[in-house]
Amino acid sequence: MKNAIAFILLLTATQLHATGITFSDALKQNLITVTVTGIDYKSDSVYVSSFYGPCINLQVKNISKTLVNLYEAPGRLLMPDDTDQQTIMMSEVIAITLQPGQEVKKKIHGFCTEAHDGAPNMNTQFTFGSLASANLFNLSKLLSDKKLYDFTAQQAVWCLSNDDNPDFIYSDDDTASASVLRKFVCKVKGVPYITTPRVNKESPRLRYIEGQFDYTIQKPKTISLKVYNQSGQLVKNIVDNLVQPAGDYTYKYDFTMPLNDPLQPDQFIVVKFYVNGQLFNNSKHVLTQAH
Repeated sequence: MKNAIAFILLLTATQLHATGITFSDALKQNLITVTVTGIDYKSDSVYVSSFYGPCINLQVKNISKTLVNLYEAPGRLLMPDDTDQQTIMMSEVIAITLQPGQEVKKKIHGFCTEAHDGAPNMNTQFTFGSLASANLFNLSKLLSDKKLYDFTAQQAVWCLSNDDNPDFIYSDDDTASASVLRKFVCKVKGVPYITTPRVNKESPRLRYIEGQFDYTIQKPKTISLKVYNQSGQLVKNIVDNLVQPAGDYTYKYDFTMPLNDPLQPDQFIVVKFYVNGQLFNNSKHVLTQAH
């Protein structure tokens, strides 16, 4: 009987190693624990690639007593805990073999599929979602096969996820890869392929915003921090009715904002700070300026 049990365990481990198991299935079977977060976009310049390239931190641990062979094909969607932030499409093959108790940390490549949502950050928690739609899935496989992880590849993704114009898929450094991507997207969208791309000098599509408010409250009050666009529409709630005791405070904020239209000059947002529902202060941040 012991030999039979040992054989079954060995067979199970061998099957896992041979065929692989997705992260979602491994989680359902309580084989692993996983933490998936965004990266620290403040470590770079004003424009940071927190939404494409190696933009995801993955930490996975085998909590079972058998070997676990994890496998994910390109095209798996990662869903953020904040629906105002971008869903990321994984765009590389993930193959990780874990011994019992073993833990692995690594960065994985992905691309934003929602150009007009906010970029993820190091506090963003992701869960594994479904596979991308057929066209995006096939594009992700192409990106993985050719190891294309730059902004040109991100432009191609946005052409399918956000209906952007494929004529703007370009690269100053790798025109051959840009042409391959432009041809692929044009074929999928059923539009003519042009040999010479239209160079969009207004990229990147996001702006990094930071600032602070200094204030003193004499007794417990609620604070709120809200972001409005140039039309006065609420676009983001940073803090909503947070109760704070009496004291002196400095509230620092930082986030990224997408450009609704990179070609439109003088876009701006206003960050408004409220105490007990009354406007206490505000700060204007210009996203684009006329040239």
